[in-house]
Order: sequence, then C-alpha cells, then structure tokens
Amino acid sequence: MRQLMIVCFVLAITGAAGADSIEILQPADGDCYAPCAPDTIRWTSDVPCCADTTLVLYWRADGDTAWTFIGVDVNDGSYPWVDAPCGPGEYEVGIDYAPEPFVSDVVTFTVADSCGGGAGALDIKPGSCPNPFNFKSNGVLPVAVLGGEGFDVASIDPSSIGLEGVSPLRWSYEDVGAPVAADADSCDCSEGGPDGYEDLTLKFRRRELVAAIGPATHGEEMVLTLTGAFADSGSFRFQDCIVVLHPESAGGPTEETPEVPRPDGEDPAVEEPASWGMIKGLYR
Repeated sequence: MRQLMIVCFVLAITGAAGADSIEILQPADGDCYAPCAPDTIRWTSDVPCCADTTLVLYWRADGDTAWTFIGVDVNDGSYPWVDAPCGPGEYEVGIDYAPEPFVSDVVTFTVADSCGGGAGALDIKPGSCPNPFNFKSNGVLPVAVLGGEGFDVASIDPSSIGLEGVSPLRWSYEDVGAPVAADADSCDCSEGGPDGYEDLTLKFRRRELVAAIGPATHGEEMVLTLTGAFADSGSFRFQDCIVVLHPESAGGPTEETPEVPRPDGEDPAVEEPASWGMIKGLYR
C-alpha cells in the first residue's frame, strides 16, 4: 500500500491544486551549488501536520523522465538528502502532500564544480599535512576557504558557514594557503603557503567540533564537511580530512590543556600542536 501511494504521488506532480501552499526553500529555485547538491531539503507549508498527512520527496536530473524517490515523512520542514547528487548538471527536486487537496512544488537548480566563476577549496589547519586533530585539547581549530582565480571569497556570507554544523567563532581575510592539485585524492593535503589569492580564514571551538563529530578512534582519518551560502544566491559544500589523535592511546598525557580566556572573553586562538612522535606513530 505504501509503495502504491508513492507511485501515485510521483505520477501526479503536475497540475496540482493549491501549489502556493508549499514552497521548497533548499535547494532554491535557480540557485547554483558546488560541488554537490544540499544534503538537506527544507520547505515551508501551510498544510497542517497530522497523522494522515504524508510527504513525498523525489528528484531527477535534467532530461530524465523518471523521478528518483528520496523519502517519505510527515510535514516537519526538513528532510536529509543522503544521496544528494554531486557533479555538474541541472537537477529538479519535488515535494508532494496527500491526502487531497493535493499540494506540490518543484524547483530547478544547478550543481557545478564551482559557483561564482571559479573553484574554491577547504583547508583545515593551513600549512599542516596531515591535519592532526587532538580530541583532548582546547582552544580553536584554524580553517580556511581558499580563494583562487575566478573565486572571490568575499562573495561568501561568513555567518552562514558551518563545519559539521558548528558555526565559526570568528573570521578574517588573509592569504594563507594554496589548494591541492585538481586530480588529488579527497584526503590529500598541501603544505604550500600563500599563493597570491585572498582566503577566508575561520576559527572554530574545538570542543564544539568534538561534540559534533562524535566518537572516533585514535589514528582514524575522517572527512569533515563545511557548508555555507554565497551573499547573492546559491550555496557550497567543501570537504577536507583530519587524523584523530587521542593522546592516551599514543602513550601521551591524558590531562586536558586548560583554557586561558582572552581579555575580550573569547577562546584563545591557539592551535594545540600534536607531538611529531605521535603523528609518526599513526603511520608505522
């Protein structure tokens, strides 16, 4: 019965009555996203949420006639898009409600290697390779969105940024690093210094990141995702990798480094260095 309902909803995506009763907010109609579609679909609706109100989400690439099912839920305003498409192309996302009156909305958006004319990149701990992340230390983690030819970091709205959902403590603009080669693997890193292009540098509280990341084992390589929006329109998603360090697992001290508050009340912008012996031990 549930499969039959889904098929009926998808076949009836056009000509729906009351189309102004629901609006998809993310992805936004006509926007550009790089390098992947958003990982969450969001909407607003005046359709009441109740036990017999069912929601169906689906998507398709431009030119396809068949829709791909995303999920079924109640009207709660958001839904995770687990297998959101990556790579250049035009895409559509649709959302439908039942029972009658039937309500639907469909948006069209673009996924590109870059938005705004050039490609950006994420660099966790600029100048460090690999990127050790000590789960026991305090302070902040430095991160940079790297500018480049045709990609102006000033086009980004810094207040929209989240690293694994954590908002930055503060940000500034400075040339601190260069991206890895275009054909590099996803966790490759660079120790290259300034390259002549201004970067957006950000500081994140380490304890907030540890809470957002959750349990991790010593030596584990993890991909962190940074999301955000451009000031005009569109959003982006960049990724970089860290190597998890637990000092007690490497025979180091287990006590935490005490935080020393700044005069202005902010956390100190101190990146706690991992010992070289600890890092080398990960690769033995």
